[in-house]
Amino acid sequence: MIEIKIGLTQVARELDIELSKDTSKEEIVSQIEKMMSTGEGILWLTNRKNSKIAVPVSKISFIEISDELEERRVGFGA
Repeated sequence: MIEIKIGLTQVARELDIELSKDTSKEEIVSQIEKMMSTGEGILWLTNRKNSKIAVPVSKISFIEISDELEERRVGFGA
């Protein structure tokens, strides 16, 4: 699973999106590079629940992409 954190200008919190397992990291990176090179338009992402998320490219301050290799654990034994 791929996790993307997007920082937006004039917003205190990051946008945290978990993409579906069949999403290619290289595909996402090339899509982001293409959109950021123009500085215009809407970046559309689909999360693991198959919901569409729209992010205006002009408002993006940073993007962090990571592979989530292990399940998140919650609790004292984690």
